[in-house]
Amino acid sequence: MDFRRPALAIHGLIFAAAAVVTLLWAMSILAWGPPRGRFVWSVGMMTALVAYSFFVASRYSMPRSFREHGAVFYAPLLALAVCLPIDVAVFVKTLSEITRGFG
Repeated sequence: MDFRRPALAIHGLIFAAAAVVTLLWAMSILAWGPPRGRFVWSVGMMTALVAYSFFVASRYSMPRSFREHGAVFYAPLLALAVCLPIDVAVFVKTLSEITRGFG
């Protein structure tokens, strides 16, 4: 028996859950600022994580009939469109907090 597809389906669900938690964390940074101490934000890493997570989830965790719907088929692109502005905003917020510390 081939276990690759069920394993990818489980990975897709886990990755999608992790992507949602990551987005919530990024939005909390926007609301309350970056954590104190050493904090690094790499622009694009969260966007790539979220888009890839939704790619795996939409391709392997959904039934074949669901994948024919546009929202499921384009889920990685929609995730990218939602996540990229948040990713850039967190970077700008972090950068503004760092530069305020110098001034």
